[in-house]
Amino acid sequence: WENRLSHTFRRYLTGFFLPDVVLAILSWVELFVSNQTFQIVRIIRLARLWRIEAIIQLISNNIRSERAVLCIGITGKIMWLMVFLHFMACFWVGLGRQEGGWVSVHRPGASDVEQYSVAFHWALAQFHGTMELFPSTLEERIFAFTYLLLAYLLAVVFISFITSAMTRLHLITGVQAAHQRVLRWFLIDNGISRQLTARIHSNLKAMLTAQQHAVPESEVEFIQLISENLRTELHCEMYGPTLQHHVLFEPISSQLVKQLCHTAITMALVSHGDLVFIQGEVPVEPRMVFATEGNL
Repeated sequence: WENRLSHTFRRYLTGFFLPDVVLAILSWVELFVSNQTFQIVRIIRLARLWRIEAIIQLISNNIRSERAVLCIGITGKIMWLMVFLHFMACFWVGLGRQEGGWVSVHRPGASDVEQYSVAFHWALAQFHGTMELFPSTLEERIFAFTYLLLAYLLAVVFISFITSAMTRLHLITGVQAAHQRVLRWFLIDNGISRQLTARIHSNLKAMLTAQQHAVPESEVEFIQLISENLRTELHCEMYGPTLQHHVLFEPISSQLVKQLCHTAITMALVSHGDLVFIQGEVPVEPRMVFATEGNL
């Protein structure tokens, strides 16, 4: 989260400030305009719905599970589709209430709720191109023809997105299952005992669980695209809290600690029963070991 007030204020001025000012002005204008113009102004106010995408992105950035991110993305696209269908249904009801429109022909005497439900059904049905409700005026037919073409394009885009998301979801589970299958074949082909096989699978499960909560930096390709200064700050926030509790680093300047975090520290994942070092061992490269979780 961003805690710098000046930076937040500057981001707001260059982002949502102007739309918010326009929407606030429109809210005051509603008090002085006619009823027909008021409806148009109220439709313009719905432009604030474009923030939905920013909210979805903010939520996705704070979720670790790739499956959950994909599900949120699919839910977001469905919400946008429902908003689009709502607008189309409102336009269709507006055209139908004109003289000789579909309301007087197909649904005379219908309530507002029934008219809207029929219009929403019609808007949704255009994605496959048929319904028992047909245009009755020239304006309705032009709108229906235009919307049918637009619905065809949107259906292609929406289906392609859902297909892509489901393929990614399948790959996430399929790749890991394939690796586990190859490991199982390898252990069977080499006659590994049941006891050692069970320990290997248990260790693998623990390591996979640990990686889900601590992704190795080597697997994050975009890290290399970040500037050197930002990577230094990143490593300082990652490893600095661990070093500051050690008395050896208390007299060292903060700038030197940043350089140590950036150039001299790596993260290693170990599970229960793993051998970290042997008493009396002299490593090829001198090193210190800090246990951040669990007991050593």
